[in-house]
Amino acid sequence: MNGMMRAGSIVLVLAVLLAPQRAIAGPPFDTDDPAPTAYRTYEAYLGATTHRDYFVSNSELPFLEINYGLMPNVQFSVHIGSAIETAPKSPNAAGLDDFEAGLKVRFVEETGTTPQVALYPQVTFASGSAGVTAGHGTFLLPLWAQKTIGTITVFGGGGFDFDRNASGPGDWQGGLAATDPVTASDTIGLEITRTTPHDAYQQSDVGVGYIRQVGAVHGLLFSFGRSFGLQPHYRGYAAYGWFLGPPQKKT
Repeated sequence: MNGMMRAGSIVLVLAVLLAPQRAIAGPPFDTDDPAPTAYRTYEAYLGATTHRDYFVSNSELPFLEINYGLMPNVQFSVHIGSAIETAPKSPNAAGLDDFEAGLKVRFVEETGTTPQVALYPQVTFASGSAGVTAGHGTFLLPLWAQKTIGTITVFGGGGFDFDRNASGPGDWQGGLAATDPVTASDTIGLEITRTTPHDAYQQSDVGVGYIRQVGAVHGLLFSFGRSFGLQPHYRGYAAYGWFLGPPQKKT
């Protein structure tokens, strides 16, 4: 019964706070959060993602993401993966995905009455293999906010993704998510995400996520999302997380 009440609370929070945006990547969610990795601490994620639109699938198998607490309230991130595209009546395409780097800067910390807020610009470099990447770089400039209400943490926001082509300069991306630690080791979450029309594409998804903490430095992360509009879309995420603090001084 308590689990059902908590899940209902998450749905209620999402319904009240929903904004028409979508965002990229806060493991395992597409929606990100403003909390940077702690100073001199590493987070590493090794896993796989997949996105399927109609009958075309684009996947990263595997990918590696590393976040590092560069200084207090500042996180430096890199992401690289192996891209695979499959489509009916076409040979599979595979190769190196574009390299991504970002810098998350939290400039407002959470208090009893105010949320924490961070800016998280991310750059994609046109370094991937032809045929499986866009062939040009992008620049995402989002703003994220987060507030804890009881046991539930609500986070979201978004920004503009500068991705110029014949259809325009880019699109707005954003999302809203809520998570609840149902046990000391297990966290569940729900999210709603949105991408505005660009290059004959738009997306509105509902997703669920699950995080399993295994000991002090290990974690298992999963999420699944899908759209319910005229343009069907499915996405999945699975990763192993490794969390390392600064080296301990010998006494």
